[in-house]
Amino acid sequence: MNVTLQRTFQSDECTQGMVLLDTCVLYSLELPWVPEAGFPGGHPDRSCVPAGMYELALHDTARHPKTFALVNRSLGVIAEPDPAFPNARTACLIHVANYPGDLEGCIGLGMTEQQCFIGESALAMGYFQAQVPWVPGNTLTITDP
Repeated sequence: MNVTLQRTFQSDECTQGMVLLDTCVLYSLELPWVPEAGFPGGHPDRSCVPAGMYELALHDTARHPKTFALVNRSLGVIAEPDPAFPNARTACLIHVANYPGDLEGCIGLGMTEQQCFIGESALAMGYFQAQVPWVPGNTLTITDP
């Protein structure tokens, strides 16, 4: 399945967008774009990822169970640390979040939005996980405004 995240708003505080799944609109929240010399994927833990197409790699930890990690080696984003890619961003996930401070370079999903805030994030993640099967082969395309 290919999911599209259309970014709609960018400021010094956050980046927001929309994900359309079936007939439901989910709202996204990310950190603002913060470039970092030597890191093509932006500043680790302080930046959203660059626009582009990402593989959704399976990610399962106690903190973020059965979610996805974004992977696009050419954009400097990988799932797990790899000595072959020392300047790559790692563990850029899709997970529950309400405010930019809840994110470390990841994407939060919500059912409602206000400026730099998304609400009902756990509900939105449940819907996302019900619509996007937790199997290899899914992709996420992120577009800028």
